[in-house]
Amino acid sequence: YEKHRYGLTIDMPFGDLVRTLLAYNLSDVTVTNYRGANWLKYGDYGLKSRNETVMLKAEADLSANLLLTSQFVWSPYESRSSHANGIDNYVTLNGGGFTGKVGLEGRLGAGSWNLQLSHAFSNNDRDSDRPGTVNVNTGGGSGIDWCSGSSCSLGGPGILEQSQTETGLEGRWEQ
Repeated sequence: YEKHRYGLTIDMPFGDLVRTLLAYNLSDVTVTNYRGANWLKYGDYGLKSRNETVMLKAEADLSANLLLTSQFVWSPYESRSSHANGIDNYVTLNGGGFTGKVGLEGRLGAGSWNLQLSHAFSNNDRDSDRPGTVNVNTGGGSGIDWCSGSSCSLGGPGILEQSQTETGLEGRWEQ
């Protein structure tokens, strides 16, 4: 098992009117297992994953009663894994997304208001080295030496692509 995590955060004002925050985080994980006595012949299995996040946040005082806000986040990931009771069964997951929002906050007389525009996009994709799973019975002298269980498999799940997009506008008035 091996895990590496890195992060960087920069909090920086630009004068008295503009404030920014930039953050980056990375996580890499590797778990390696071997298929018993036949690991040289059939290779290893396990998990590898990588997650990243980048965020930029900013505020700007446009006037004494008007504030501009924004936040943008990008967060891709990739994960590759397989299980012990099979071969050719590596599955790769890719995905992540982007979210962004821009807003205005203000005061007018005794009231306060807020207006925010947001947009989000995410995707999740699954791929397999050998799409389609075939179950194999290992009993009765089948000659299968890559699996110690009574039922094993060749291949992995099928391909999947999924995405979602959402855009919104929200306003609020309080008095």
